[in-house]
Amino acid sequence: MAVEPLPGTIDRGVTRERLRVTWIMEEALSFYKKHFVSLFVVFLVANLIVWMVQFYSAAQVANILEEHALNLTEIMEHPEQSASLGVSLLADLLVLFLLSMVAVYLISLLFDGAAIKYVYDNLQGGAPEWPQCFSECIQRFPRLVAATIAAGVIVALGLIAFVIPGLVFLTMFVLVPQTVILEGKGPLAALSRSNQLSSGNKIAIFCFFLFWAMVLVLFYMLLLLAVPAQLAQVGEFVASALFSPVVPVSTTLIYHRVRESAI
Repeated sequence: MAVEPLPGTIDRGVTRERLRVTWIMEEALSFYKKHFVSLFVVFLVANLIVWMVQFYSAAQVANILEEHALNLTEIMEHPEQSASLGVSLLADLLVLFLLSMVAVYLISLLFDGAAIKYVYDNLQGGAPEWPQCFSECIQRFPRLVAATIAAGVIVALGLIAFVIPGLVFLTMFVLVPQTVILEGKGPLAALSRSNQLSSGNKIAIFCFFLFWAMVLVLFYMLLLLAVPAQLAQVGEFVASALFSPVVPVSTTLIYHRVRESAI
């Protein structure tokens, strides 16, 4: 992909890329516009599957309450009567919640992983097919799950401790999925490789995602104000399919740009 050369510095004879936030935004928007239909359809399917999981979980909540001879109205009106069932009821609801969260996480990770392969192959001048992208992602999926969980735990601990370390870890490990999907790294090697790839560009990466988070917050605030309440869920569903590809697209663009200088 032809792009304007970026400024760099010399480190042991190797030119290190210095990314600009504007470059990331422009390239991500350009790629997304070019492949909009393909990305939107695939992530619409992803969000449909996630919605089905959430719908099923909500239905199971009603079944659990029925098994305990309770309903939401009774719980709200007479909470003291449901207190005796607290432990078993909460245990059932907690298990359901965790299973639902795990299912949503795995679905999202699978589609993100396939999108990473799709974006990278396009950047390499190929013409990837989605079935093949999913196939290759599935082959490395166990390592991808392990690596992203390890990164997530470290980031979470950093956020809990002093917040700032968590944000630093987040920028260090933002390219973990790419190192697994595209280089076949194991969990620990993926963490190290991602840190190496993001070296010198952590501030730019952080600023890009901060900007993107602000865009999302502003958009959803406007959506809530502009869309009637009965259509809010439909609007959120479509918006999620629109915005979900941005992270795998942008991070793969970053990976593709800095990879050669970080070998």
